[in-house]
Amino acid sequence: MNIVIITTLFPVHDPNNKNTKADYYLAKEWIKAGHKVAVLFAEGDLFFRNGLTVKKEEYFYDGISVFHLKYPRFIPRYQDPLLLTRDIIRRWALNCLNKTHFNKIDLFYCDFPAGNWTLINYLKQRKEFSISMFVPVFNNCDFYSKRKVKAILNKSHIVGVRSKAMQERIDSYKLQTKVFIVYSGVPKTAHKESELKVKSGKRPTKTMYAGDFITLKNVDILIECFRTLANKHSDLTLTLVGDGPEEKQLKQKVELYNLADRVAFTGRMDRELVFKTMLDSDVFVMASSPESFGIVYIEAMAAGCCVVACQNEGIDGVIVDKLNGFLVKPRDVDNLAKVLDDYICMTNQDRIKLLTKSYETAQGFSEKDVATRVLDDIFYLFRAREEL
Repeated sequence: MNIVIITTLFPVHDPNNKNTKADYYLAKEWIKAGHKVAVLFAEGDLFFRNGLTVKKEEYFYDGISVFHLKYPRFIPRYQDPLLLTRDIIRRWALNCLNKTHFNKIDLFYCDFPAGNWTLINYLKQRKEFSISMFVPVFNNCDFYSKRKVKAILNKSHIVGVRSKAMQERIDSYKLQTKVFIVYSGVPKTAHKESELKVKSGKRPTKTMYAGDFITLKNVDILIECFRTLANKHSDLTLTLVGDGPEEKQLKQKVELYNLADRVAFTGRMDRELVFKTMLDSDVFVMASSPESFGIVYIEAMAAGCCVVACQNEGIDGVIVDKLNGFLVKPRDVDNLAKVLDDYICMTNQDRIKLLTKSYETAQGFSEKDVATRVLDDIFYLFRAREEL
């Protein structure tokens, strides 16, 4: 099958680049399964950092053919002079699709569709793609424009979403659109250390967080919570992995509470080192809101950690509260502190039961399983629509 991924985020050859690799993992597994994949990575520069410059490049990322366009994006409601940008994007896309040498395109997998809807809608209307499937896949940021979301839904028979909460939101519109959930996957490897942690159910002493230090991640709330727990449990430690604009304030808060000897800031780490830190930790907390489905939650579960996240966010539905992890209210220090304290005070037997369920959940989210499931869901829904 020939697949084209249209996305606003994809890895580039830059060690400082922080773009999500979610689409890369799908593309990699689809190629392994025998499909042909090309990526149209179009990103708009809203604040004209490069003036009106249009940058085009073509490269291979781990064997995946990527066409990258960086174009000036005009602020909403501002008239693009002569619609030049729109025409540039269209010509670029058609030129790239010709370079793939696909005799036909079976599937356009359109991630973050709101950012590329003008292009997607244009391609849908072209005769040469009349038998192609176009499947938009929404992320949280797409919902910032309800009008755009509804326009996409009204013209789409099948859409993907990143979480159960987003699925329920689309279902509430009461449209005929078929919805499926697109989760992210983790490398499928067995970790004896994870299995030993799960089977021991030992009393947790090491808590960690990994991600950006930004407001929506609520790292400040985690520190406030740790301050409360540290007074009750003298052996607890907290490791904060990452960096970001709030790092200075977070470090000041730790100093203010005299917790510098129990809270460690490691800086940003690569994926393998983050996983090793997870293997050495007992509890992973990322109670961020809003939050789409984060692969880091699954990685922590695979590492044998008890995972704590926010209710009604991306991981809700994968984590079932008190069954294979915990869900807390956003920015509620008391709620988070109680959940963590309850887990610390659990019996070994109850901890083993919860961690076993958590580890089993993670095993169903390998990169290969997720990539296969995405295509299976798309074609199941497509066939169901055709039979109506």
